[in-house]
Amino acid sequence: MTNEFEKESFGGAGTAATGMIYMLDYWGVQQTVIVPRSDWNAPGWFLRGQKIKVIGVPRNSHYFGDLGMIKTDVMLHEFPELSQPWDVIHSHAINFTPLAYTLSNGLIPILYTVYSFLRKELGNRPETELQAQFIIQEELLMRCQHLQLISQSERNYLVEHFPQFLPKTDVLPLGISLPAERWQPSSANEFLYVGRLLDYKGIEDLIKAIFIIQQSGRRIHLNIIGKGPKQFEGYLRKLVQSKMLGKSIKFYGWKSS
Repeated sequence: MTNEFEKESFGGAGTAATGMIYMLDYWGVQQTVIVPRSDWNAPGWFLRGQKIKVIGVPRNSHYFGDLGMIKTDVMLHEFPELSQPWDVIHSHAINFTPLAYTLSNGLIPILYTVYSFLRKELGNRPETELQAQFIIQEELLMRCQHLQLISQSERNYLVEHFPQFLPKTDVLPLGISLPAERWQPSSANEFLYVGRLLDYKGIEDLIKAIFIIQQSGRRIHLNIIGKGPKQFEGYLRKLVQSKMLGKSIKFYGWKSS
């Protein structure tokens, strides 16, 4: 169960989810993938790889209700084949939580891949709907049989806030390793950041690193694609101005895939 697969791959998490699904397919694992489709008006099945069956459902109010949760009754009515003895239910997002609980019935194990801790990512904001989503995620942390985290940073958060879940947790990094023969840092002078502009993603440190390197006399350029909260984005732009990096760092805003 994932919000991001193939054409619905929004970023690093979607790329990872897609890669994971195809890796399991390569190993001969039979999978049924449920994914919302922004460009569809009606649901449908399609096949991928060797044994991947995909259920695409329109991203609308017929299938998704309060707090963005998928409507279990609608899914089970339209796709009765979902009610079967799965070996494991793998969820990549909290909006599939009610369906995962129903299909599991307390018997089928749930694997939850955590791409971000919402309370951490959103700064524990007080809005009622956000607080409800935080609680849903934290209950899923408790009720799932296994947690998969994407970085040591996420594990550090778990250690601080939910150490009781560590015994059922693994960290599987989702980074990209470039071949050594293709990476020549001494001659590289064009850098690209693509992603949301959020404090925890380290963009402020990246800008400061550019400034330090510039002080050595080396001319490099950083291109930033993405958007974020106006206040933080404004802070980043002011930081660039204060370091007199306007000619070296460019903001391009949000761009489509």
